[in-house]
Amino acid sequence: MFQASSSTPGDLAIYVGRSAKTKLLNFFSDALATAGNLDATVDLYKERASSLDARLAKIDQREALLQAQYTKQFSEMEKVVNTSTSSSDYVTQLVDGWNKS
Repeated sequence: MFQASSSTPGDLAIYVGRSAKTKLLNFFSDALATAGNLDATVDLYKERASSLDARLAKIDQREALLQAQYTKQFSEMEKVVNTSTSSSDYVTQLVDGWNKS
């Protein structure tokens, strides 16, 4: 015969013949069984990190390529500007010489 402290007991869990050792063993077995989800999540994040590292390496390569290209273009443009300035100075001196004579 079972007795309860309340006349209308709620959900009851009745354990028959299970020791605390068995309960703990079952608890830890269940907890360790779900570790596979954690491992899958860790693997997913590792894959994402390596994918992002690869993309970052490609971006770094592209940056270096663009930097070299723009540096070359700028130096060529600077040469043209310097040549134009020299030509302008030459023409100005030439016209000044004509005006003096």
